[in-house]
Amino acid sequence: MWVSIGLVIEKVSYGDQFVEVRFLLILSYYIESWTFKSLVFEYIDLLTVVISMITIYNYSLHIIEITQTGMAYRREGESNMRIIVVLAHPNSRSLNHAIAETSIETLKQMGHDVVFHDLHEENFDPIVPTTEIPDNAPVPDYIEVYCQELATADGIIIIHPNWWGQPPAILKGWVDRVFRSGVAYEFLEGDSGEGVPHGLLQAKAALVFNTSNTSAEREENSFGDPLERIWKDCIFDLCGITTFYRKMFRIVITSTEQERKQWLEEVKTAVSHYFPK
Repeated sequence: MWVSIGLVIEKVSYGDQFVEVRFLLILSYYIESWTFKSLVFEYIDLLTVVISMITIYNYSLHIIEITQTGMAYRREGESNMRIIVVLAHPNSRSLNHAIAETSIETLKQMGHDVVFHDLHEENFDPIVPTTEIPDNAPVPDYIEVYCQELATADGIIIIHPNWWGQPPAILKGWVDRVFRSGVAYEFLEGDSGEGVPHGLLQAKAALVFNTSNTSAEREENSFGDPLERIWKDCIFDLCGITTFYRKMFRIVITSTEQERKQWLEEVKTAVSHYFPK
């Protein structure tokens, strides 16, 4: 039971455990519950970790890759999808984090690969530099990793609160830097950019889970539900993903524990419906 690893990562989800890692893993031993028994750290600036095969007793687990900002894994022999889960909420004790953990656990139960990004934990920089704006412009290696994960994802789950009728700035910046021309969309020949983009994403479905302290009636009547327009019409539809589901959980600030448990059950139902075994 040995692993050769070579990358700095911020936070990974492993089984039911979250393992905080801020330096390169040089050696780790795995126990029956799939948690890390011991870790040796040393900093080396690499981009991707590829782990060969880990055999835990008679059970095999094939780790696909660990990137600078997330981890993907696969149980050998399973037919599955590759789902990217992106969370944007600064409070680790928030309902948003519980929704993310429930989504990840449900995806694993369905046998899928999961790539998880907690943008606040990763300290993602949402500011788009001028050099990244042109088509085919070079981007930092860690942005390229995000782009490749998005381009190859079979499904996408986004989790964030409703702030001023918009996603948090850190998530908006992630979209700006990662949903790039040539990655998420393109303009067809003869179109210099003034037309409707042609979507490139291969994901079968996109799910968005939101939390809010605004009533549904006021959200619709006063504001026109801007998050629905942003995610469904302005982003995913233009990027080629037409199977879309969004759920707003409200009102969080006055919710009971029983209500929040019921909301998490709704998350399980939606995730398992759109990403079945």
